[in-house]
Amino acid sequence: MPLREFRSHLHDMRISLSKVVNISFVGRDVVEFLVDETYAVDFLRRLQTFKFRSLPKFNPAVARDPQATPEIRKVVWDAFMARLFKIVETTTNERARLYFTATLDFHLEDSNTQVIQAL
Repeated sequence: MPLREFRSHLHDMRISLSKVVNISFVGRDVVEFLVDETYAVDFLRRLQTFKFRSLPKFNPAVARDPQATPEIRKVVWDAFMARLFKIVETTTNERARLYFTATLDFHLEDSNTQVIQAL
């Protein structure tokens, strides 16, 4: 489903889109939301009303299948990192850029690499 159509459905559900900082489709049936922390509880409650399930332990950097081959694990990791870099490079939302830059820095910490950002 295109993002514009998905956002329209969220609007119809009375989701406050101004408090949704970022939406990412991270799987065939998983959507990742970055929301203002003051809205998080109400946001989750509203989604659950419409039969959405929260996946608090879901990690988009790791293959969902614990039996995944090393090649599949690398594909998932590479897609995760590419998504983070793309968001940092293309978002017009400063809060999303700062959040995902920090997330990238966290995941790149082992290699002593950091994302350089111009504020």
